[in-house]
Order: sequence, then C-alpha cells, then structure tokens
Amino acid sequence: MRPYLLIIEDDPIHADLLAKISQESGFQTKQCYTLACAEQQVNHVDAIVMDLRLPDGESIDLLRELRQEHPNLPVLLITGYANAENTREAFHLGVQDVLLKPLELAFTKLAIARLKQDLQQKFHLEQLNAQLNQQALETQFVCTSDNALMQQTLQLAMRVSQTDLPILLNGESGVGKSLLANHIHQNSSRKQAPFFTINCAALPSNTLEAELFGYEKGAFTGAVQRKLGLLELAQGGTLFLDEINSASYETQTRLLQFIQEKTCLRLGGTQTINIDTRLIFAANKPLEQAVQSGYFREDLFFRINTFPITIPPLRQRKEDIPRLIHYFLRKHSAQINPAVKGIDNKAITLLSQYHWPGNVRELESQLQRSLILCNAETIQASDLQITPKLSDGAPSFPWSDDANLETVTDFWIQYTLEKHRGNKSQAAKQLGIDTATLWRKMKKQEQGLLQNSDT
Repeated sequence: MRPYLLIIEDDPIHADLLAKISQESGFQTKQCYTLACAEQQVNHVDAIVMDLRLPDGESIDLLRELRQEHPNLPVLLITGYANAENTREAFHLGVQDVLLKPLELAFTKLAIARLKQDLQQKFHLEQLNAQLNQQALETQFVCTSDNALMQQTLQLAMRVSQTDLPILLNGESGVGKSLLANHIHQNSSRKQAPFFTINCAALPSNTLEAELFGYEKGAFTGAVQRKLGLLELAQGGTLFLDEINSASYETQTRLLQFIQEKTCLRLGGTQTINIDTRLIFAANKPLEQAVQSGYFREDLFFRINTFPITIPPLRQRKEDIPRLIHYFLRKHSAQINPAVKGIDNKAITLLSQYHWPGNVRELESQLQRSLILCNAETIQASDLQITPKLSDGAPSFPWSDDANLETVTDFWIQYTLEKHRGNKSQAAKQLGIDTATLWRKMKKQEQGLLQNSDT
C-alpha cells in the first residue's frame, strides 16, 4: 500500500520538489495551492506537508480544525516565517517537524523518509491490533460452548490458567487446540505478555531448535547476527508448541532441561539465560504410544503431562455447530461473497448431521467453499458438499450412496490437504502420489467447482 501525502504549498517549484521527493520515498501525492483546496482533501489522505502562509490564510488555522477530527494525522510544517510563537503552537498541535525555507534537500528527504517510516509503523500496528482483536474474538467465541463435555474442558482450562504448570492439550486435528491455548493465556496473569505459537512438525529439527532457543552470531553457516528464540521472546508470557511429538530427541532433551531449570542456552552461546515462559503443548498423536515406541522421552512426557486437557471432537458437541456456522459466515462473507446474508435451516441441519472428521477447521473450510459456490443471498443445502449420516450404525460419508469414484477422490484429496494444513508435499505423500499429480487433480477440482457455480 502506498500512502497518500497531501502537499499544501502555493509555490509550484517547492510543491513539485516536495512531490518528487515524496514519490521517491513511496508516497502517492496530491497538491493544493490554497487552504480552500486543502479543506476539500484533508479527509482523504494519510499525511500532510503544509506551508505556513498561503494566499487565502495561514495553514495553522486549518491545523487547529484538523486536530479535532484527525488528532493523529502526521503533519510536517514548512515556513519561511518561523518565530517562537508559531513554532511552539505548531508543535503543540502535533506537528512532527518544521522545515525552514529555502528547503535544504538532504534535511527535506530525511524528514519525508521519517514520515513514511512512521506511517508504515502505524499501519503495521493497526493491522496487528486488528489481527489480535480478531484472534481474541475468535478465541472467546470458539471457547464458549453449550455442550456439557466441552464446558467441563473449559472449566479445567480456566482452573489451570491461574497456575504456571505445563499443559498438554489432547484432541483430534482441527478441534481448536491453538485457540484453547490462547484462551488459557488470555485468562492468566500473563495475559499482558506475549503469546507465541510454533508448529514443531512444520520445521526441520535444526531449524526448530534455532527458533525455540535462538542462536549467537557464527553459531552455524548463515548465522550472521544474534537471534533471540521464541522461549526468550515470550518472556513473562506463553509459548504454545503444537505437534510436540514431531520434535527431535535432541530438541526434547533441551525442552526438558528448560522445564526443569527455567534456563536455556542459545545455539553457539556460552551464557545461561533465565527465562520465565509458560509452556503449553499439543500432539496430533497419542504421546503414550510415542513413548512406548521410543520416539518420545518418557521423562519429558511425565513433565508435560502434569495437567492434560482433552478437547472433544466436534461430532461430540453438535450443540455448538449452529453457533459456529453463523460466526464463520460473519467472519468470511464480507471478503468472499458479500451478497450472502445468511444460511437456510436445511443447510444448518445438514451441517449438524455431518460427522466432521476435520472438526472445527473442516467446518470453517466447508463454509468458505459454500460462500464461493452460493449464487443467492442465502446458502442452501445444494451449496454444500456433504450428506448427512444415514443412521447411527452406518458409516458416515460426505457423498451419496450412488457417488462415483471421482467424487470420492475429490473429497479425500481435500480432506487430506486440510489434515496437513495445506502442505501439498505432506498431503501427496499420504495419498501416495507425487506433488505434480496432486496439483493436476486440484486444478481439475477448481475447474469443476467454477463450472458448477456458473450453471
């Protein structure tokens, strides 16, 4: 995104010079030569550079009015008539800098560059706050339930949140373990400190160690400067380690030492660091089996299994499905299909009868697909790609009993991709095909969906 800078300057030579410098710094620019023109533009820009004296008045008057509606809008003031009084008032009104005429090129470039940097930081913080607010809203929403089993899980989470014990979250893929981990953090005394998440299966063992513990300059090839690890960055807060069963034996050993001693050593370092970071773990396979097979340290298992919490699968808490449906539609409709205003009751019933092997994550993905396929204001059952469970004793399949092989294949490819969180290499490996074949099948699926949506 290139921010808009309004240049209010009656001297065309100075205005053009400022526009050239600003555009080189990454701004889009608008120019006004009078206060009357500027008053029409100030509500549509990200920053302002203004001359103090203009043909129809002084811009300090505009600045006073501006601060009532836009108190944080960045402003640079240019003047050849500076005195102690107007300079003091300008800074009192929040001007970032005052540039004196005739403009000195180097100082002007530096001031414009600082202005751009401040705006980038402001935009980044706004995006981050929006993401955090959305994450907090989603965490609060998903971690609310009308189901007795889930309510018991949430009560356990609330009780342990008041301690510093390690926690092990158990449950099928897609049940919301990361959301529950964040929920525990947000309800703890650590909520003002950072919350970080890392997926241990997503990184090679040496990279995972570097991300967790950090490293010193020269610790290995490519380590050109010191890097703090997530354990250190989360000081005072919480670190959630998902799929801990995928961590190497060496990483497990270092984590065990950290839990016992609350200290760690950066890779290539010699100084022990004291760290107060709470750890929450999750596994996508039973850790007991990994211990028995020799892939997971028994002593580490005993340490992190101090307070295990099991999150029930979505099929065991179907009371929550209608509420989750409406939440995910509100979350995604504006971006995917703003015309959609709701969902038909038959579609809700169909979604409530499905067994959801991919749990909450699969439900969200299904609703995203239905938004793409929907050609009306209300999602219908025909926009969904699932069928209800036939009976309590019959297997539950998301296709009719007369489905062809292509339908079954398409579903299993999509299910496997969701299971591996979109990682095509891992999905192709499970499916027993190469990545190129998977790409071709996915492309064929997309073309079929688009053709169906057009008919």
